[in-house]
Amino acid sequence: MSLKELRNSIKREFLEYKRRLEELTARREHLQSQKNEFQKYLEEIKKGAPFHRIKEIARKLRVTAPDPFISKLALLVHIRESLKKINEELQNIGDELASIERCLKEGIECPLCNGTGYLTKTRIVRGDIIQEVLESRKCPLCRGVGKLFYDQIMHDDEMISKYP
Repeated sequence: MSLKELRNSIKREFLEYKRRLEELTARREHLQSQKNEFQKYLEEIKKGAPFHRIKEIARKLRVTAPDPFISKLALLVHIRESLKKINEELQNIGDELASIERCLKEGIECPLCNGTGYLTKTRIVRGDIIQEVLESRKCPLCRGVGKLFYDQIMHDDEMISKYP
């Protein structure tokens, strides 16, 4: 794979991180809105909302029960379970967002030099004795840094055509 192809692959990876970041942020906002709504309903019911209000909330949340007392209990159970699921999903989204933000901020390890910043090649020198010589040079992909950053990959058009 050429350096240009590798850069393009990494560019696609960063673009996927950005897309996922936006998707998760929107999902988190939606869940937070839902959570606030459920908490509002829970407080209303706990404070003794009238039966017609309980029926209205149950209808909105699609919880059905024939008896008003059972309706209230079923609604409380439904709201608490929903809040638990929302909180778990918000936690998972938070963890994934933190991971993505860390990758975008701190960069990713260069796959060409494995984060060392240098490429080492062994060469055999023949003379009076045969010696193995290690040659080292800066990695052309990360330019000796060992990491690739979003801005560098997205705005760097200087491409080197092939791997060393």
